[in-house]
Amino acid sequence: MAGVFQRFRQVTLPWLLHPLLIVLILETMNAFRAFDTIYVLTGGGPGDATNVIAVLNVRTVLTYTDFGLGSAYSWVITLVTLVISIGYISVLYKKGSIEI
Repeated sequence: MAGVFQRFRQVTLPWLLHPLLIVLILETMNAFRAFDTIYVLTGGGPGDATNVIAVLNVRTVLTYTDFGLGSAYSWVITLVTLVISIGYISVLYKKGSIEI
Protein backbone atom coordinates (compact mmCIF):
# COMPACT_ATOMS: atom_id res chain seq x y z
CA MET A 1 0.00 0.00 0.00
CA ALA A 2 1.36 3.39 -1.00
CA GLY A 3 1.71 6.22 1.45
CA VAL A 4 0.57 9.76 0.91
CA PHE A 5 3.97 10.97 -0.27
CA GLN A 6 4.39 8.04 -2.69
CA ARG A 7 0.94 8.63 -4.18
CA PHE A 8 1.67 12.30 -4.61
CA ARG A 9 5.10 11.70 -6.15
CA GLN A 10 4.08 8.90 -8.50
CA VAL A 11 0.51 9.82 -9.43
CA THR A 12 -0.28 13.48 -8.80
CA LEU A 13 3.05 15.17 -9.56
CA PRO A 14 3.51 13.73 -13.08
CA TRP A 15 0.11 15.13 -14.02
CA LEU A 16 1.03 18.54 -12.62
CA LEU A 17 4.47 18.90 -14.24
CA HIS A 18 3.35 20.54 -17.48
CA PRO A 19 0.99 23.10 -15.90
CA LEU A 20 3.67 23.78 -13.29
CA LEU A 21 6.19 24.35 -16.06
CA ILE A 22 3.95 26.89 -17.78
CA VAL A 23 3.23 28.73 -14.53
CA LEU A 24 6.92 28.86 -13.58
CA ILE A 25 7.94 30.27 -16.95
CA LEU A 26 5.19 32.91 -16.96
CA GLU A 27 5.88 33.99 -13.38
CA THR A 28 9.61 34.23 -14.07
CA MET A 29 8.89 36.45 -17.05
CA ASN A 30 6.58 38.62 -14.94
CA ALA A 31 9.18 38.89 -12.17
CA PHE A 32 11.86 40.15 -14.55
CA ARG A 33 9.49 42.61 -16.19
CA ALA A 34 8.08 43.94 -12.91
CA PHE A 35 8.00 47.66 -13.42
CA ASP A 36 4.61 49.09 -12.57
CA THR A 37 4.31 48.01 -8.94
CA ILE A 38 7.84 49.01 -8.05
CA TYR A 39 7.63 52.35 -9.82
CA VAL A 40 4.23 53.28 -8.38
CA LEU A 41 5.11 52.33 -4.81
CA THR A 42 8.70 53.54 -4.52
CA GLY A 43 9.71 55.20 -7.79
CA GLY A 44 12.97 53.24 -7.74
CA GLY A 45 13.34 53.41 -4.00
CA PRO A 46 15.19 55.64 -1.64
CA GLY A 47 18.35 56.08 -3.62
CA ASP A 48 18.64 52.93 -5.71
CA ALA A 49 17.34 50.46 -3.11
CA THR A 50 14.55 48.99 -5.25
CA ASN A 51 16.03 49.74 -8.63
CA VAL A 52 15.49 46.58 -10.70
CA ILE A 53 16.50 46.12 -14.33
CA ALA A 54 13.01 46.92 -15.66
CA VAL A 55 12.95 50.27 -13.82
CA LEU A 56 16.49 50.95 -14.98
CA ASN A 57 15.47 50.15 -18.55
CA VAL A 58 12.51 52.52 -18.57
CA ARG A 59 14.49 55.27 -16.83
CA THR A 60 17.34 54.90 -19.34
CA VAL A 61 15.06 55.12 -22.36
CA LEU A 62 12.61 57.78 -21.19
CA THR A 63 14.71 60.01 -18.94
CA TYR A 64 18.16 59.81 -20.52
CA THR A 65 16.89 58.98 -24.05
CA ASP A 66 19.62 56.38 -24.47
CA PHE A 67 17.80 53.94 -26.72
CA GLY A 68 20.84 51.77 -27.39
CA LEU A 69 21.45 51.05 -23.71
CA GLY A 70 17.72 50.58 -23.14
CA SER A 71 17.66 48.04 -25.94
CA ALA A 72 20.62 46.27 -24.37
CA TYR A 73 18.78 46.09 -21.04
CA SER A 74 15.76 44.61 -22.84
CA TRP A 75 17.97 41.98 -24.45
CA VAL A 76 19.47 41.11 -21.06
CA ILE A 77 15.97 40.64 -19.62
CA THR A 78 15.02 38.45 -22.59
CA LEU A 79 18.16 36.31 -22.46
CA VAL A 80 18.04 35.78 -18.69
CA THR A 81 14.38 34.77 -18.94
CA LEU A 82 15.22 32.42 -21.81
CA VAL A 83 18.06 30.74 -19.90
CA ILE A 84 15.90 30.27 -16.80
CA SER A 85 13.03 28.93 -18.94
CA ILE A 86 15.34 26.43 -20.63
CA GLY A 87 16.47 25.34 -17.17
CA TYR A 88 12.86 24.83 -16.10
CA ILE A 89 12.10 22.85 -19.24
CA SER A 90 15.14 20.61 -18.86
CA VAL A 91 14.32 19.85 -15.23
CA LEU A 92 10.55 19.45 -15.40
CA TYR A 93 9.87 18.13 -18.91
CA LYS A 94 10.43 14.41 -19.14
CA LYS A 95 10.14 12.48 -22.34
CA GLY A 96 8.79 9.00 -22.20
CA SER A 97 5.81 6.81 -22.82
CA ILE A 98 2.89 6.17 -20.56
CA GLU A 99 3.07 2.76 -18.95
CA ILE A 100 -0.15 0.84 -18.68
